[in-house]
Amino acid sequence: MKKKGSRTAVIAEGEKIYALCVFRGDFVEKIFFDSSRDLIEKQFKNSSVYDEVKDISLNREKEEYCKSLVEKIERKLNKLLERKV
Repeated sequence: MKKKGSRTAVIAEGEKIYALCVFRGDFVEKIFFDSSRDLIEKQFKNSSVYDEVKDISLNREKEEYCKSLVEKIERKLNKLLERKV
């Protein structure tokens, strides 16, 4: 299936991590994670998709979707860390 649409990015903040989700149309194409907004933006600017992203968007629907991914990942990480203790 060929993905259509231009690339946009949104930033979401979790409790302990930030994520920058790159969308092509309505599909998440790439996700960056880091501990601060500055670090995530640096990671993104050094990536291969940076020049292809139209903009960092304020699209509420995509931000909420990205944030839900961050929250799910944080829950999974917390469970893994609890097992290790």
